Amino acid sequence: MNNSAIWAVITMLGGAFSPVQDNIRTVIPRHIGDPEMDLAEAIAAGDLSLRGIFGYTVDVPGIRGDAATLSKKFEIRVIEGTSDSVDLNPFAYGNRARRYASSYNKLLFKRLGCDPELPMEKCSDYP
Repeated sequence: MNNSAIWAVITMLGGAFSPVQDNIRTVIPRHIGDPEMDLAEAIAAGDLSLRGIFGYTVDVPGIRGDAATLSKKFEIRVIEGTSDSVDLNPFAYGNRARRYASSYNKLLFKRLGCDPELPMEKCSDYP
């Protein structure tokens, strides 16, 4: 069974799962809030993970590079209920989740002193 099939099964089951790739470990419950407030709460709790979207592969909106490469440096938490289906409605859950994850990830990178175009380079405030 390939990784995309595993991700599809995980999406259907919608719960905690074992990592398929390093550092892609957790499903974030179906929640799209305020990226700034959510980031502040996450940082206060010691969570410096990026937000990802399920699809054919995991996508990390707002950050250049594929999830497999990014997961070598960063933990990625995937938002539950997302997929690679296309919906032209800008208010559809998947589109809102993508915008949320992009904003969240860009804000996190700004806070960590990372360049979203060169994410594997050294960040000024990331261990």
